[in-house]
Amino acid sequence: SSGINAEWPLRPGEMVKNSQICTLLDTRQQNDTMRQNVELNKFRSEQQTAASRREFDLYDPESKKKDQPARVSDDDPRCQVSGLQLFQGEDLSAKERKKLQQEQMREWIKQQLSEKNREKEASMHAETLYQRKMMQLDQRAVLLAKEEDECRRNLNVATKSYNAALDAERKAKEAIDKQKELDDNFTELSNQVYGDTLTENPGVAQSSFGGHRVITDRWKGMSDEQKVEIMRIREEQVIIIYNLFS
Repeated sequence: SSGINAEWPLRPGEMVKNSQICTLLDTRQQNDTMRQNVELNKFRSEQQTAASRREFDLYDPESKKKDQPARVSDDDPRCQVSGLQLFQGEDLSAKERKKLQQEQMREWIKQQLSEKNREKEASMHAETLYQRKMMQLDQRAVLLAKEEDECRRNLNVATKSYNAALDAERKAKEAIDKQKELDDNFTELSNQVYGDTLTENPGVAQSSFGGHRVITDRWKGMSDEQKVEIMRIREEQVIIIYNLFS
């Protein structure tokens, strides 16, 4: 080879070594060329696409799909009088307006359904709370009724006991009053029987102004002793008068 300077003739070992070096260099060059081709193709596929060419719009297969229509809207500045694209009474936005109206209608329906569901849930929740409250009130009413019955029974028992006590007290008082009346009657009867009026006790007629004076409305007359004493005094007086005149 022209790139290898060696004396002629070469030794067999040097020839094998040079051959291996040449083979290694060829392989490296082939790999470098292949890698460069891969990178070049990748660059072309990513950076040098057909759409980036200046003349791509001339042979673009999607040109008709990408092209704008002759008239976009009623206020399209490209619509000239000579273009015959704008006419009175046309409504190009009818489709979009109907679509928008449909979307609004769907949104309204969704909102109405959502509000209806919320109202239904709120109503169900309120009904549940109402039923729960009514159940609590019923339980409270039953409890109050039981307490009222118990209180009424206790009141009836207390009233019955109180009435029995009053009746017993009344009977005891009546017995006491009756016994007192009997005692008073017996005392009065005893006083009448053993009193000074019926026994004609002369002491009741004795006046406090002197032993020789009596209370006339109580005086029952002289006793036998008084009569005997008077007779004795008369006899003595008679004897004295007789002695005086004899």
